Amino acid sequence: MPSCKQCSATFAITDADQKFYTAMGVPEPTHCPDCRAQRRIAFRNERNLYPATCGLCKKSIVSIFSPDKPYTVYCYDCWYSDKWNPLQYGREFDFSRPFFEQFAELQKAVPQLYAFAVNNQNSIYTNGSQGNKDCYLLFVSDHNENTHYSYSVYDCKDVFDSINCKKCQMSYELSGCSDCYQCFYSIDCHNCNDVYFSVDLSGCSNCFGCWNLRKKEYCWFNEQLTREEYEKRLAEIDLGSHVKVQEFLDKRRDILPKVVYRYYHGINNQGSLGDYLQQTKNAKMCFESNNIEDCAYVTHGNHAKNCYDGYVVVDNCELAYEAIGSMTLYNVRSAIAFYGGSDASYCAFMKSCENVFGCVGLRQAKYCILNKQYTKEEYEALLPRIVQHMKQGGEWGEFFPVAISPFAYNETAAFEYYPVEKEEVLRRGWKWKDDIGGTVGKETLSAADMPENIRDASDDVVREVLACASCQRNFKITKQELDFYRLHTLPLPRKCFNCRHLDRLTMRNPRQLWQRSCMCAVAGHTEHAGAVCTRQFATSYGPERPETVWCEECYRREIA
Repeated sequence: MPSCKQCSATFAITDADQKFYTAMGVPEPTHCPDCRAQRRIAFRNERNLYPATCGLCKKSIVSIFSPDKPYTVYCYDCWYSDKWNPLQYGREFDFSRPFFEQFAELQKAVPQLYAFAVNNQNSIYTNGSQGNKDCYLLFVSDHNENTHYSYSVYDCKDVFDSINCKKCQMSYELSGCSDCYQCFYSIDCHNCNDVYFSVDLSGCSNCFGCWNLRKKEYCWFNEQLTREEYEKRLAEIDLGSHVKVQEFLDKRRDILPKVVYRYYHGINNQGSLGDYLQQTKNAKMCFESNNIEDCAYVTHGNHAKNCYDGYVVVDNCELAYEAIGSMTLYNVRSAIAFYGGSDASYCAFMKSCENVFGCVGLRQAKYCILNKQYTKEEYEALLPRIVQHMKQGGEWGEFFPVAISPFAYNETAAFEYYPVEKEEVLRRGWKWKDDIGGTVGKETLSAADMPENIRDASDDVVREVLACASCQRNFKITKQELDFYRLHTLPLPRKCFNCRHLDRLTMRNPRQLWQRSCMCAVAGHTEHAGAVCTRQFATSYGPERPETVWCEECYRREIA
């Protein structure tokens, strides 16, 4: 087995992997899957937004590029307009220099699109977003309405402070939920309504502090009540109180050891290996993906086929390798924010292009190299020479090096999943940014003086500057969220959005797998006396974790 060029760990390359690499015309990877993922998402500033000015129309905008970066940034309308021509930045390929060095220079010269955002309405404070309406601080999310402070949510409406949810409405603080209505502080619940502080419910309604229930209603910490008893207990609790909510979050933490967990999260998967998957086939080491087939090492995939090493590859991507934030691709290698295209390699921020190489910011273009226009014959003669040049320099088949990412390492998603200390980041030649996260010490209302109950919060709270109880950075309450808290009788948050997001991440399993055995007989829950389950599986629940984890068969028999 080969050893990773970065971390020295050994990793396997299967026959199926080799078949894919051959089809894409690339060599076997020199980095292990984790280091390849780290390198890719080091190009993804997902949740840090900065005030900026469009370099063309001069209007004020919000951008993922901080003002201190050496890039010209255009707003959505200007970038897609005919008021500028990205071909004017074209240049000859220099065979005396590495390709990545030349690409980095082109990347700095060509105006950048302000964010990874497409077809949104009144949702300027979003990124990695598509088809959203009236959304705020929403990231890596599509087709939502009035959804705020959330990450990786889809087809949701009136949802706040949630992560990895689909088709939910009027809900708050959810993780891994789908088809839920008026659910709060709950994890891995599906097709539920009016549920609070619960874990792993399906088809349930009017449940409080419950776990592993199916098609139940009026249950209180798994105790069956009558409707009248349930409503009486619920009415006695003031969930508008911050103190009371914290008490029940502590109780939810106490019930976690009682929960039986299926070895992975997902439904309708065939021959797949990973976690948080739906309707996949032959997906290997894939996470948080839906409707993908014959893919490997893909995260946030949706309607993709024969793709490897992707991060947010969606809307009918096929034969894509090392692509991030891209859609509707065919036969593409190493792409960043490529929106529709084919037969391309090493491109960024592209729209509807084909037969392009090493380009940035092109739209409806073909037969271009480093943004220079060629004829079909010229392009086809020059491209093999460049590929050979890259092979000799060890660049061909490798993704862009982290050192040329437009973003500081600690601005990116890589820092969340692969944290590295500042000194090590700088030693590796990567970038670091010290002033991330806003101001400190500018608060006009201290945490101690915040209203303990939402009923005591006045309209004036939206004009106050608050201090996060965790990181002390300043943040504000918007009118939309104040209205939401009042409607559902929820207390004001004490933490900033970033810290709330990081708290929610701790409720998600890592994007790694371990080999384990079913714990059904060990836990003593099997109804088959004397039976010992010997099934093995790959799971994202690490062996040191305290959860009781069962195989699919035992879980279905006893729980589902």
